[in-house]
Amino acid sequence: MYISSVDNPKAVVILLGWVGAKKRHLEKFVEVYTKEHGCSVVYGNASVVSIMFYRHGALARVAMDAIQKTARILREEQENIRNDGGESTSTSSSGRIIPVVLHHFSNGGAMLAEKMDLMIKDAKRLEAGVRKEATVVNADETEDKQSTSNGYGSIRHISRSNQPDANRDCLLIYERLHAKGFEILDSAPAFISKKSVNGALEGAIPNKILQIPVKVLLSIAWFLTFLLETVCCRERMQDVYWNKMLTSELCQRQAFVYSSIDEITDPLKLEEFMEVRMKRGVDVHAHKFEDSDHVAHFKKYPEEYRSIIDSVLKRCEDDVRDDTIC
Repeated sequence: MYISSVDNPKAVVILLGWVGAKKRHLEKFVEVYTKEHGCSVVYGNASVVSIMFYRHGALARVAMDAIQKTARILREEQENIRNDGGESTSTSSSGRIIPVVLHHFSNGGAMLAEKMDLMIKDAKRLEAGVRKEATVVNADETEDKQSTSNGYGSIRHISRSNQPDANRDCLLIYERLHAKGFEILDSAPAFISKKSVNGALEGAIPNKILQIPVKVLLSIAWFLTFLLETVCCRERMQDVYWNKMLTSELCQRQAFVYSSIDEITDPLKLEEFMEVRMKRGVDVHAHKFEDSDHVAHFKKYPEEYRSIIDSVLKRCEDDVRDDTIC
């Protein structure tokens, strides 16, 4: 994960890219947040392999890296406020809480957000004194372990020595994101199907020759996964992922940015998703474009996209105006 920080940030943004996104692609959004809005940004994405093969351990480690870097920025800013005696007139230095905004793209970002949600739920359970029966996996291990409940559980992929700090970081992010922050979902989540996976793969790997062996491996992986799920009577992987996104507790305010012509993120399926989220009490804001491609809404409509970001940050700023840092 990369960091682009500013003094006295209005918010700290976690920006999680789509599959195959390059640093230069994400830096266009980073500039909007840092230069136009005075926010610090933690940004990056997971590898193509970890996303395409839904590798829980690899995704969890990237998500935890984002959490820890964001928590470090928040704590450093708090320390600066204490040293300054709260005399500055900036938003953060006047004693107001710095919110966290989570901005993610397609399933490449949404899968990382899903892992963040699971790790935060684990941290909340531990904080409440309720300990799950789960194996703690060392961050250096390459083999992914899954819980016995459904095969896709929330195992904490961190070392024992770092777990207390990681739990505190998770709780801090939750405090600043859940009610005080905002979540922007660009072309996300996309219901996982062969069509959406192939579409994402073609975007991540433009070389058609290289696409062939990867598609073959993916087809084999899909078949083996289906066979395992059938034999073990497990819920389908794509259904597990979708349901976890539906029950996410990361943030109570979500802004969905999507398009009616997106061939990867089915707009009808996404609108059904938003309906369920609203029924669960989430404050949902839908921003639908008619002719922009997958994760290309900012490119097609830069001013409209900037307006969405501006309104999100304004809501966060208004809501924390009278809050003070504990």
